[in-house]
Amino acid sequence: MDLTAHDLAAADATLAAIDGAVDWMQRPRNAARLGEQGAAIEREVRRGRVAARRLRESAGRPMAVAVFGPSQAGKSHLISVLARKGDTLLARFDGLPAPLGYIDRINPDKGKEATGLVTRFTLRPAPSPPGFPVHLRLLGHADVIKILANTWFFEGNPGRYETWPERDAILAHVEAFRGIAGPAVRNGLDIDDVWDIEDYLARSVAESELTKRLKSAGFWQAAATIVPRLDIDRLGAFFAPLWGRHAPLTDLYLRLVRGLERLGFCRDAFVPIEAIDVTGTGQQSIIDVEALTRLAMPDADPMKIRSDSGIETELPRPVVTALAAELRIVIDEKPFDFFDHTDLLDFPGYRGRGLPGDADGGEDGPVGLARAFATQPAATIRDMMLRGKVEYLFQRYAAEQEISAMLLCLKESNMDIRQLPEVIARWVEATHGRVAAREGVAPLLYVVLTRFDMHFEAKSSDESLGLGARFHGRLDASLLKPFGSADGWLRNWANGAPFRNTFLMRNPNIRNMAIFDFDGLREQRVKPEQEAWIARLRAAFLATEEVNLHLADPARAFDEMMRLNDGGAGYIARSLAPVCRPTLKSAQIRARLTALRSRLGDLLGHFHVSTDLDERLAERRKVADRVLEDLYACDERHRLGSLIRAFMIDGGRLADHLHQAEFRRPPAEAPAAEELRPVIAAAPMARRPRPGARFRRHGTGPRPRRRQILRPGTRHRRRTDRPHAGPRRDRGLARRPVRPGP
Repeated sequence: MDLTAHDLAAADATLAAIDGAVDWMQRPRNAARLGEQGAAIEREVRRGRVAARRLRESAGRPMAVAVFGPSQAGKSHLISVLARKGDTLLARFDGLPAPLGYIDRINPDKGKEATGLVTRFTLRPAPSPPGFPVHLRLLGHADVIKILANTWFFEGNPGRYETWPERDAILAHVEAFRGIAGPAVRNGLDIDDVWDIEDYLARSVAESELTKRLKSAGFWQAAATIVPRLDIDRLGAFFAPLWGRHAPLTDLYLRLVRGLERLGFCRDAFVPIEAIDVTGTGQQSIIDVEALTRLAMPDADPMKIRSDSGIETELPRPVVTALAAELRIVIDEKPFDFFDHTDLLDFPGYRGRGLPGDADGGEDGPVGLARAFATQPAATIRDMMLRGKVEYLFQRYAAEQEISAMLLCLKESNMDIRQLPEVIARWVEATHGRVAAREGVAPLLYVVLTRFDMHFEAKSSDESLGLGARFHGRLDASLLKPFGSADGWLRNWANGAPFRNTFLMRNPNIRNMAIFDFDGLREQRVKPEQEAWIARLRAAFLATEEVNLHLADPARAFDEMMRLNDGGAGYIARSLAPVCRPTLKSAQIRARLTALRSRLGDLLGHFHVSTDLDERLAERRKVADRVLEDLYACDERHRLGSLIRAFMIDGGRLADHLHQAEFRRPPAEAPAAEELRPVIAAAPMARRPRPGARFRRHGTGPRPRRRQILRPGTRHRRRTDRPHAGPRRDRGLARRPVRPGP
């Protein structure tokens, strides 16, 4: 069995077990057994089922390396070099006689961020219907809700400009829909999706006061029963509090979800080649983020689209742009051997969050999002959809175990994206574990300092500060300031050792006429008059403390960056090859599945009762042994008295409760005196000594033998200490006699 089949079988087995657990919990007898914990346990099990489904889907795709970083950080050049064999990156599509140039025809360099989706570069073609050769993965219904909730909080800053709904308002909102919910409808959401949305908000928008209030008001428990029974229009109104009830965002939700509804809520779709060919009839490409500007306009150009189940329809071009999560590009030739089992994922540039600076408005006018929608509705919708989608795509791909390794591209200027360091830190911990777990493990994070030829230019400060100042400043701006917290991965990758998997890169396609001689468009050599300058730069680079701290081989990194017509990309690819193994993703998926099964097993294991009596007896003995071991440990620490005191009822509190019970009891007629005598006379416990009193033996028979508690496996020892040999003291649980009862 190959790795993919093995992982699919493991995921299928996990899903089958979770399905069985959900069925078991829904039986009335078992629901009573779960008691008050039932709702919380079912919620976690359903979340586990969503995670298992994602891992199952991911197991069917090859491992992938993500190229990620801030917008305009040089990712496009790195992709174009890694994914091509010759000088041109060519893409093949079914039904086309010849491949297309990716840079010339599909994604030309415009000097700004061009795409708002993930582009997968692969050698594995997928079948497509005639006339629809372009393969897209789409967002789902739940994805749209998450994106809108995310962008409302991080772009809209509701904590400053808006008010949070009170608990009574949330309850009234839920009750209004509880009464109009009909039978189950096909709206692209089920109970599992509801709990998945709640889990996403709890993890990714945890600081939002709305997230906390919805949970405390029981919004999601109600949503789990209501949402599967609402049509699309009512769902828009039901979920509107997640984006502050802003009408433009609700309209956007309805536009996108109705598009998914027309496609049967499919996961994959196909479009004609004209949808992405920028040299066609003048229509805007669906991968161009500027298409989102017309997202709120009802007269946007329609285009054909076909679902993977064969549903063919037309949707507005901006709607397809917004719904497209991934574009699949089949490369014409294999550039490196690791592409046999590895795909390359080009993520859109990560962007800063927040409204424009004039969101405060005037004294009487609208503020925040209300002002943005009133003054620039089209641009506001575009920016909110793009920024929320870009962040969510990375979160989704990381959660689905789609990113096995990462090339993090960082440019020379100070980073103005506050959230990016936290995003990278979470990914590092999810893929590598905590600090101790990284010892001896090859890092899957590759930091690439791009645009390094920006440091070739001579500066007036070189004489006073030295050439090394530019390299100190570069590492400070790109690495130390954003990622260099004392306990972060950069300074403490494994047991105190710093992160050192850092590389340099420049773009040879940008003709640096001051440094290189060219033959046409190709670099021929470093100009003879510049060789001494490059040598001085190299020496200053190698002498920089931060360089030697965070680069494993600074000399080679500099020399590879200077390689003609390469710029360091080839060195990065060769360094990446050892971790691009089919076993890597398989191990990651198995680890996630194992952790998932363990977590759900811990939740449900308490309610498992074996039909094997010997097994049940063995389990109870294990519990008893654990209790005894804890008691012995308590005794050895001389804390047995504290333990007994903890077991006892506080006399004052008991008296208070008895007094309250007596005070609140309705008065009753006192019983007759003669009725009291037999009760007193017959009291069987009247002669039993109180706890702690000395035992008095009555009669003249032999004294009963004292008993002794022993550790399991120890022999009985006769007590040899004489009475009254010294002051009475607690001699320990294992030596203290236990007197029999009366």
